This record gives sequence, C-alpha cells and structure tokens, in this order.
Amino acid sequence: MKQIKDARGYAYDLVDNNLVSEETMLTACLKYMSQDEVLDMLEKNEMILEDEEDDLDAEDCFDYELEAEVFADAMKEAYYNFMKARDGS
Repeated sequence: MKQIKDARGYAYDLVDNNLVSEETMLTACLKYMSQDEVLDMLEKNEMILEDEEDDLDAEDCFDYELEAEVFADAMKEAYYNFMKARDGS
C-alpha cells in the first residue's frame, strides 16, 4: 500500500483532480466518523442552527443501508480512475 504523508491533502487532491466527487468524499467522511465526531465538527464550525439543535436525529437524515451499495460502487470507480490517471492510461 502507498504511504501517504498528508492524508487531508491527498483527499483534497482526489476531489480537485475529479477522481472522486465532492459528494462521495463527504459521504465517505461522514460514514467514517462517529455520530459524536460529526456533532463535534458541526458545533466547532458553528454549523448548527439554534432552533434545530433539539431536532438532530441522524437516522432521519440519512439512510445508511440505502447508500451503502452506491457508496461502494463510487469508491471502486474512484480507485479505478485514480489508478488509470496514475498509470497515465
């Protein structure tokens, strides 16, 4: 496996070089993070509106089972595109 020194920069490059869509990267990050980590990130970046704070229920916002297959396919395609670009094909 390739050693990556700057994982954030690498992730940004994948999006900037159109090897992964912004939506796919966002989905990957949110699926990887725990509910507490996502909530902490939203709070630290002041992304929670005061009147919505009590209504936060991630299960109502995102259907993980429905997206799992789409996500897997998108990641396979991103990897294929990355390898193709890396090899100069």
